[in-house]
Amino acid sequence: MPQPETASPPQLTLDNPPRLDEILGDVSGRTTSVLCNDKRVLIRLEELYDLFVIFLRRTFSVENLDCYRELISFQSAAGEMTTEERGKRAKLIYDTFISSDAETQVNVDSETRKSMSARILDAENLKSDAFNEVSAAVLNLLTMDSFPKFIKSVEYRQYIEELYKQALKEKDYRETAAYGKEITHRSSSGSGTDQGLSILKILRGSRKSLPEVERLTTQHEVDLLQCKEKCNRILKMLREADADCSEEYTVAMTSVYNGLDMLERLKAGVPDHLLKDLRLAIRDYHMFVDNLQSSGVLASVLNTYRSTYRMKITSYNLNAYRKYQTLNDESEDSNDSPLYSPTSASSIGFWKLYFGTQIELTRLTQLYINWKSFVHSLAEFLNITIRPDIESILKFLLDNSNLDVVNRTVFESFLHFFGPIRTSNGNCVEQVKGMFQCKWFYGYLSKNEAALLLADTWPGTFLCRISKGQTTPGAMEINYTDSKKRFCQFFVSSTMDGVILTDSHGKEKRYTNITEAIRSNGDIFKNSLLTTIPFESWFWGDISLQEAADSLLGQPDKTFLIRTVIESTSFAVTWVVEGRIKNSLIKRDSKGWQLASDENGKSYTDLYSLIVHYRKTLQKPFVSPASLILVSDPKTEKSESKSEQKIELPA
Repeated sequence: MPQPETASPPQLTLDNPPRLDEILGDVSGRTTSVLCNDKRVLIRLEELYDLFVIFLRRTFSVENLDCYRELISFQSAAGEMTTEERGKRAKLIYDTFISSDAETQVNVDSETRKSMSARILDAENLKSDAFNEVSAAVLNLLTMDSFPKFIKSVEYRQYIEELYKQALKEKDYRETAAYGKEITHRSSSGSGTDQGLSILKILRGSRKSLPEVERLTTQHEVDLLQCKEKCNRILKMLREADADCSEEYTVAMTSVYNGLDMLERLKAGVPDHLLKDLRLAIRDYHMFVDNLQSSGVLASVLNTYRSTYRMKITSYNLNAYRKYQTLNDESEDSNDSPLYSPTSASSIGFWKLYFGTQIELTRLTQLYINWKSFVHSLAEFLNITIRPDIESILKFLLDNSNLDVVNRTVFESFLHFFGPIRTSNGNCVEQVKGMFQCKWFYGYLSKNEAALLLADTWPGTFLCRISKGQTTPGAMEINYTDSKKRFCQFFVSSTMDGVILTDSHGKEKRYTNITEAIRSNGDIFKNSLLTTIPFESWFWGDISLQEAADSLLGQPDKTFLIRTVIESTSFAVTWVVEGRIKNSLIKRDSKGWQLASDENGKSYTDLYSLIVHYRKTLQKPFVSPASLILVSDPKTEKSESKSEQKIELPA
């Protein structure tokens, strides 16, 4: 018996694809179109460019596009540069993309590589056309190989399919808008569709003609959908990174996503320029996070306190949230930010009192607070004076990206470690002050950084650090070396009655405070680690070589920083020489520390002695933005030296 035929889904026919030259120039606000099932679909060039970059990263060929853009930038700016600037810029491009030792080497023939090597040395005669041969070769690779493969890729096809579906939706909206005049009359008597009411509001508020409103309404829907989609992708990447501090970012972006979803469902009329600002902010945020994820370093970046990449994520997060708040405030159907309930009961009263809405203090709608306003309010709430040196520690803990704001989520995390905010015996500021007086407390350190600092120390050497990776509120870790010099750990969690010390086998012991816990286990915690490395301005911690190079780019010669290299269980120094970035491991042997790149160099007992020896090369420390810079208070410094003693532990 013959089987009935099943209808297969229609295959899209794609014709008239875009050209490479359309996305290599200024793509901001520009569009092109392709034929999809004989229907012309509009494409935003900036989105197409973003998709092309993602494809190149996936196929490990993004260096061609990066190189071409650098060469075009050099060509346009060379005429305005001095001879020295032109020479440095050309040398950097050569070392990055053309040299036989370049990490991101492009595929050019050996003759071109040799001629460029000789040409770079003659800085006096370098002109804007110095890289023409390389530029032509790279452009040919992009035009003949990379872009045709991209047009045939799954990413491109899925993207066009989504645009095709949106185009079909737009048709429905245009048909609704065609009834705009009739809806205007019907709406005055309480009837009419939601779409019609939205159109009516735009007509009244903007004085636009009906055809303009048709286009605007459609464009707004598309923009909102794209903002939501990228927002959702950012949230997905942050959550998949499973980083210690991801909640700091996901709370804000969830608020933005939910708000956009509400605006879309209400069909609220929103100002065109504000929606564009938000779309660009979210696009930049998405590109940066996607780049880190594609490179496999997103989780590491989020977990590294001193990472400038993490600080950029914080900045992008704040910018997107503020753009949304501005958009929401100006929209015709403005809605309150989604409710967010703090997990720490001790913070509710303080935040509601000072930063709740004026209408209803039970709605905690403010996620970011100006730094000065926060410090003033905290001092008033606790009835204390916060001195400059204590404020610098608070800023180190609460605003390490130097954005002059406090994120409510970060504040709650802070209270997990140093709270409650106020008790009958003290407050969170006194807790901070007391902890930072302890020589064994090192604040924010990653597990990798702690392991490296404790490597090869005497058995029983220990340190205490904030452990944001633990799910228990108020969690810290005490890391130490055992009798076999292995890296070990105890988890410390705060309770209302004191602290709980938990070993790696899950065995728990209760103590009044963390100091008592350490003193009571003197057979394990024998000697506190004595080093100031984590607080040095030149120490950047667990960052990659790429991030170190990006941070030092453009800095004066002999500027340097020191970072950890977990794979080699060592430190590394990265510095600037004649505009180029140099890097060397710092090896540890039985005698001490030695610069790996100096075959004849001797060993030094500590990093400070090594830096002093190479002071002709390592002259200017590149200060980490997350360094703790204590500001002393001359009025109280002298008196406190007598009245306040550091908490010492038995040897």
